[in-house]
Amino acid sequence: MDAWQVLSKQDFNRKAKACRAVDGDKDHIRELEVGKDNGVILKQRWATSDGRIPEGGVLPIPFAFFDLAPRLGLNFTDVVTVLSFMRFKMNGDMPYPSLKRIADLMGTTRRTIRRSVEKMENMGYLKRIREPGAPCKYDFSTLLELVVLSSQSEKEG
Repeated sequence: MDAWQVLSKQDFNRKAKACRAVDGDKDHIRELEVGKDNGVILKQRWATSDGRIPEGGVLPIPFAFFDLAPRLGLNFTDVVTVLSFMRFKMNGDMPYPSLKRIADLMGTTRRTIRRSVEKMENMGYLKRIREPGAPCKYDFSTLLELVVLSSQSEKEG
């Protein structure tokens, strides 16, 4: 399930029509579109390991990440790699897609993804968790912590 499509188009249209019939409030319809369920899934994908998110809700997180990435020494490939891994973070668990799957999604090679992962691991932004007989898990909690701290300091400053 994609975080941006928790409601099917048919379900959204049905609920929006029901809202219009009751009160005609367009803000209420917009609330359905963003939806509480979307927020829960986005928080699970982008929150730090202890569940904290940047001030102002879950939507600013990717923007805070984009703003912070160059200051952390991350290039375009690194940013898209992180976002591609987050596609597989459907709950509080660490994502565990194969490097081949990420490379296929990005239209690049496993070598490119491996270099990006190794770079972020060497910089301390990513930890690979290897367990015998299980797929490699990718822990981005340090990077996510930096995103949260950055967004909070920008709000205070």
